Amino acid sequence: IWLRTGCLQMPPEPTQIHRPLLLIGPGTGVAPLRAILQHRAAGNAATGAAGEAVLYFGCRSRRDDFLYEEEWRALLERRVLSSLHTAFSRETEQKCYVQHRMAESEQSLQLWRLLRDSCTYIYVAGAANQMPKAVRAALSAAAMAH
Repeated sequence: IWLRTGCLQMPPEPTQIHRPLLLIGPGTGVAPLRAILQHRAAGNAATGAAGEAVLYFGCRSRRDDFLYEEEWRALLERRVLSSLHTAFSRETEQKCYVQHRMAESEQSLQLWRLLRDSCTYIYVAGAANQMPKAVRAALSAAAMAH
């Protein structure tokens, strides 16, 4: 697992629409991931199917910061988005970030399934401070655990 800075690109279309997506976007970092899912939804409407898409989204509070919540729900209903995992850092006594959700046992197994599939596209967008390193550690832990 390695990180590259500033290289977010759409998967080549239309041949790649069936490839799984792992999307990790805390806060406003979710905006480019939203565009990827919208692009996939349009392609899905044209082809009738798309691969698994898993989104990890984090923000401070569900009430104030849950960006695009209705859109995520609609994408889940349309099966463009397979699963949505949220982390609201200021709603619990202990702060909970996306990397903490990724480390939970159920999610860890799902992450491993996606990681072992060499066709999975993985996108991480958001704060460039500690988050990318923490996400990388969570992905590495999932791979080592399974």
